[in-house]
Amino acid sequence: MSHNVFANNNEICAKSASGTSNLAIDTCFSPGAPMPGVPVPYMNTCKAGDITKGSRTVFIKGMEVCLEDKSYFSTSYGDEAATKGLKRGTVSTSVQGKCRFIGWSPNVFIEGLAVTRHLDMVTHNHNSPANTPPTYYMSSQDTKTKCKEDQDRIAKRCAADSKKNMKGKGVPTGKQDKADKAHEWVTDHCGPLLAKPGEDFENWYKEFGDTGKLMQQAASQLKNEVIAKMEKEVTEYATKTVVKMAARRGLTGWIPVVGWVLTAVDVAVTGYEVATTVSTMKDELADLKKTVEQLKKESQNVTKVLDKYKDELKNYGNLDKKRQGEVAREVMAGVQGAYGAANPCLRARKCSLIPYNKTTAANNWAGKGCCPGQTGHHLMPDAMFRNGDKAVQNSAFDKWKTSYKGEKPLEDLKIADMPRDKKPTAKCWDKYKEGPAPTICLEGSDNTSGSHGVMHAATAKAVKPFQAKPEMDYTKARSLLAHEISVAYGCDVKCLEAQLDESYCKMYTCGNPGDDCEKKLKDAKVVPHSGMPNGGPTSTDGDL
Repeated sequence: MSHNVFANNNEICAKSASGTSNLAIDTCFSPGAPMPGVPVPYMNTCKAGDITKGSRTVFIKGMEVCLEDKSYFSTSYGDEAATKGLKRGTVSTSVQGKCRFIGWSPNVFIEGLAVTRHLDMVTHNHNSPANTPPTYYMSSQDTKTKCKEDQDRIAKRCAADSKKNMKGKGVPTGKQDKADKAHEWVTDHCGPLLAKPGEDFENWYKEFGDTGKLMQQAASQLKNEVIAKMEKEVTEYATKTVVKMAARRGLTGWIPVVGWVLTAVDVAVTGYEVATTVSTMKDELADLKKTVEQLKKESQNVTKVLDKYKDELKNYGNLDKKRQGEVAREVMAGVQGAYGAANPCLRARKCSLIPYNKTTAANNWAGKGCCPGQTGHHLMPDAMFRNGDKAVQNSAFDKWKTSYKGEKPLEDLKIADMPRDKKPTAKCWDKYKEGPAPTICLEGSDNTSGSHGVMHAATAKAVKPFQAKPEMDYTKARSLLAHEISVAYGCDVKCLEAQLDESYCKMYTCGNPGDDCEKKLKDAKVVPHSGMPNGGPTSTDGDL
């Protein structure tokens, strides 16, 4: 169970906790020909009870605390089937290796070292280097249980691309060195999302201007070759009750490789190879068929965007700088939104919410946040947790201006110029901060373009029926917006709700502190706001 000792609103990691870091993608060589074995992605777990080299003088419930660059989990679990007789981890050459934190508190220290916390990043199965992408440390059993299926899907769809189709392709000018150091999932799966809309457009367009055609080609080959072959194998397996699937006879040899679009297909087939029941194989087929339909739909969206701007794209060099920027942003946002919706890995990753302060450029390139070209969008807009009363806002604004040191003249400043965390919070949300609040990785650099714009529009539609009053139930707003993401990307609503509750429970200051999050948030209220200008309730006139 949790031990309820916190740093920066997140529970401190200690040996006394029941926390685990779950379901990191740990690809290891496993029994099967040819040698050194078949690469299989395992669900890897490390447990707080295995913490080693923790604090020596300060304890939580009598047990050591985990500290930066010193402490580690002595072992990990889940990849035992790979066996130590083979090459083991594809990167670390390790099985049941250590787990290490790669993030910690910026300002809370024990024995001179920063403490590590719930939601800090962990890498798994270490020898040197780590063999898995980082995952957030979660101490809530409720969240882990409700998110298991979504995390299983992330592990399967976002494993390393053995063919390295994307390695270095489309990396923006000046980012090549960073890309070599970035976590593999970024260069393996982000594709056209390695750049922000408008960034390095001409080089980006040379690499990804044929995105729509590639998606159409991928959909066709996936349907006519991969799925057709798998359906035949399923029938044979069901009728002959073969102990080991016919897929063992070199299944990967016929997988079509269509650039970066089908990066995740190998992983899907790997899961198919190790399946032991017909129902598992049928689930895999159903998932791939959904991918086909998504590829078809999004390829049409790409075509629409490119058709809209085709004349200006042909004459791009002769456009004035302002128009070049507008065209670049719109084309990139459209293509990126389609890719983010169609790519199996990025669709799956949208189900795992990320703290806003983890979506900086540095974190993204390090593989700790979103794709470098994505934006962290607060699923529940920041404005939902701000006080919309005009008088309260003006008071906070006047106070902020006294310490303002920017270049803009004081007389030209507006409330919109205030940093978000300088704005007053709504009742009972005294601990709310923009940075730790959960976001979803979307496409589009502003709140009007790409999937980012689509989500803001969906939010506005969802909260509109409640805007006659200044408040609405937190649970209602949470469930409505989680439903929007579930419909768009296939996420489990209960998983999204659990992640939101786990984050906002720590920021809510009313209710009984001893209650669990479900009880604590039952009566919580938020502002029915879309996050857009003038997107708040009609009963207030504040400018959030």
